[in-house]
Amino acid sequence: MTRPFVDISPPSRYWDPRLYWTAVGDGAGATLDEFPDLGRLTTRASVVAGNLSLSAYSDGAISLRLKEFADAVGRATDRLLIVDPYFGKNSGPDRSTGHFVVAASLAASKVNLVRVISGRLQGAEIRAAKQLLVSARNKPTHGRRHGVIEWLDRLPGGGFDIHDRFAIVDSELWHFGADVGGAHPGLTMTSGPWSAGDSWARSFFEELWRRLGGAP
Repeated sequence: MTRPFVDISPPSRYWDPRLYWTAVGDGAGATLDEFPDLGRLTTRASVVAGNLSLSAYSDGAISLRLKEFADAVGRATDRLLIVDPYFGKNSGPDRSTGHFVVAASLAASKVNLVRVISGRLQGAEIRAAKQLLVSARNKPTHGRRHGVIEWLDRLPGGGFDIHDRFAIVDSELWHFGADVGGAHPGLTMTSGPWSAGDSWARSFFEELWRRLGGAP
């Protein structure tokens, strides 16, 4: 039985989505209305390439993640739903930064449920990436109950071809041109937060989860 969807989105006037060029600037993504200077772009690419580890995305370390998204995950109390074909991939040219960004953001979050839909991973990759999220979310912290982390590495599957990356944080929808969290070294755009209810993103995710064989 499919879990009923309850739209908890604030009214439409609440939303003020913006564009974030997250691959530029010093640290977390800067909100820009124009394309970046190429010098800043190449500098960031080299910094990201040298910091593919959890510590690079934690508070007090080199901040490469999109702060606005990280803050949204940190204050979430219901669920975090992720669709990213490369989420958790930690080797090769398509390796992802997303699981590091999300793990660092979960460290202070009270989100109850995290569900990830990704491309197919090697056994060691998915075990390591999932444990990274579990350890971050469920580390002993006063006043926090343990959350549930669920993962389907089944894309492409069922005839579904998904290119871009999406994350639903409680009632917010975030769109990423590359890795969830905005820390990809290339020039890429993030937009959000949009209403997950008005856009039917939450219903889309639940149906995709079910069609790929996920438990209700």
